[in-house]
Amino acid sequence: MVIVNARQRGTNLIRRSLRYFGYRLPKPSANKQFQIHYESLAHFLYFKEIYDLISNLEGDIVECGVGRGHSLFKLCCLAS
Repeated sequence: MVIVNARQRGTNLIRRSLRYFGYRLPKPSANKQFQIHYESLAHFLYFKEIYDLISNLEGDIVECGVGRGHSLFKLCCLAS
């Protein structure tokens, strides 16, 4: 007996449902091009400006109220 996780079961259910109505959900290809949304680029450039302002200051970067850590990740990328 193979144990399938909840995500896989959900994906299988969606695939079967779409197939019933004549549609199919293709698997993502390995050679998929990287796409970036305008909002993501604008957000990154905003953090670049902030980092440029604080990069000459001594001390550490602290982010309060971290959700998923995307902002802190961007700052870490800029710092390295």
